[in-house]
Amino acid sequence: MRLRNFYYALGTCLLLALTPPAAAQQATAEYLQQIEREAREFLLAVLAEQAPADLLEVAINSPDPRLRLNHCDNALTYSLHGNANNASNVTVRVLCEADRNWSFYLTASVERLRHVAVALRNIPRGTQLTSADLQTEQRRLSGSESRTYTTAESALGMVTRRPIQLGDVIHSSSLTEPTAVRKGDQVQVRAVGTDLNIVTLGIAMSSGKVGDQIRIKNSSSERIIRARISAPGEVEVYL
Repeated sequence: MRLRNFYYALGTCLLLALTPPAAAQQATAEYLQQIEREAREFLLAVLAEQAPADLLEVAINSPDPRLRLNHCDNALTYSLHGNANNASNVTVRVLCEADRNWSFYLTASVERLRHVAVALRNIPRGTQLTSADLQTEQRRLSGSESRTYTTAESALGMVTRRPIQLGDVIHSSSLTEPTAVRKGDQVQVRAVGTDLNIVTLGIAMSSGKVGDQIRIKNSSSERIIRARISAPGEVEVYL
């Protein structure tokens, strides 16, 4: 009986020795709350710089309360882990650079409220967009809806790659530049790289968009050259 009491007392003492005092637990909890606040402020600042027009909602997932962190002697460093641009779930690294370094990661969810171009009707594939097709609305976006047009006007003149339904947000992947020169068109050919403004006429041997290089037949010499489309009906040759 005495031996049993001895082991019971010994176990109780060991348990008390291994269990952090209530004051230490409270201090750790407050430190983790401070880190959570600072991480949220850091993330809001970074995301606001990336997309200043967005209204942001950031929720930091609380650190594991079982973490036992030494209070850092220096200011903590926060950094993004991976690409947070337009992501709905991001990770922040928390780093203590001191004599006893430590680091860990926090996760966060991000929601964005943004003005975007939205379809006013069902739009078939291959349609060149006009003001009758689009309007600007404020929408809550997820990370998968990142590459959008912030105004209806910014998407005007683009051509749909695929059908778009009434009310859909317009994504940049759904649109393409319109054809600026078609095969057989007569185009102005401008020489670039000289002090002289040399302009001649040519015939497009293929179709293309602004920025594309196509073959042009010189209308006078019938020589075939390669030129870059600079505007509808215009190409440039670099000398």
